[in-house]
Formats: sequence, structure tokens, C-alpha cells
Amino acid sequence: MVDGVAGQQGTINLNWVLLVPFTLEKPTVANGEIRITIQAKPNVVYTTQVTSDLISWTTFSTDQSTTAGELVVKDAIPSGQATRLYRVVILH
Repeated sequence: MVDGVAGQQGTINLNWVLLVPFTLEKPTVANGEIRITIQAKPNVVYTTQVTSDLISWTTFSTDQSTTAGELVVKDAIPSGQATRLYRVVILH
């Protein structure tokens, strides 16, 4: 790498871990709650967030996937809320 100042040079080393993408299975609804099953990399921490407008996200669950790579998130269906959207984020 050359920084452009008096021809100074240096080396940058980057290290990263590529995580296997996860798969969200079709959510199920029963007994007043929604159940979201995630097939993912084993023993990785994920946070599940919820929104009604795709702008303001709120974390409601932070969990670690099992050694088999499964994570099940359950959320009580709130009365009077027409739209409830979910996303899952990998934590490091």
C-alpha cells in the first residue's frame, strides 16, 4: 500500500471469518404465538429484531444456535398490531 505522502509504503493484513448464511423456514402460528425456525451455523449468536415499519427495529431476542445449527424463536402475537416484521442478524 502506498499512502501518497512522500512515497511512504506499508502493509495491511486483513483477517475475517466467512459465516455460512442462515435459512429462515416458513414461520408457523399456533396458540397465540409465532414460531420462526432458523437453520444456521452451529454455536453462533443471533439477534432477532422486530418492526412494524421497516425503519425502527427493536431487538427482542438474542440466542445461540444449537450444535446442530438450529435456532427457534417464539414471539407472542400482540393484539391490535396489524403488521409485525422480523429480521435475524448475526452477532460476533
